[in-house]
This record gives sequence, C-alpha cells and structure tokens, in this order.
Amino acid sequence: MAQTKFSAGQIVTVVQSGAFSAMTGAYHVVSVMPIEGGAQRYRVKSTGEMFERVLDEVRLEAMRYD
Repeated sequence: MAQTKFSAGQIVTVVQSGAFSAMTGAYHVVSVMPIEGGAQRYRVKSTGEMFERVLDEVRLEAMRYD
C-alpha cells in the first residue's frame, strides 16, 4: 500500500479557496479512502458539524500548533 500524507486520527485544517466553503478549524481524519481517479481522498469530521466530509488531499494541511 502506498504511503499517504495523512493518517486516520490525525488533526488537519481545510485550505480555504474561492467558492469552496467549509468550517474553519480542526478536523479529525476519520479514514483514508481508496484512490479513485488519481486523487487521494480522506473522510474528515469537524467537532462543529454533524456530518463527515470527503476531501481531496490538496484541500488539507497538517494542523500547526504555534
């Protein structure tokens, strides 16, 4: 199995851009999804939302603790 950028349980943030809107803040990676169509996708969940999102790897960044 290929190495992925993020793993289940990791905390990430969503990169905001243009018309794409998602809550800001921390998201937990729920699971790494199989690659379909060339893009690595992740199922993520924010504590402020009642649902999970499926996002491409390019939309996620590792959470930084400054």
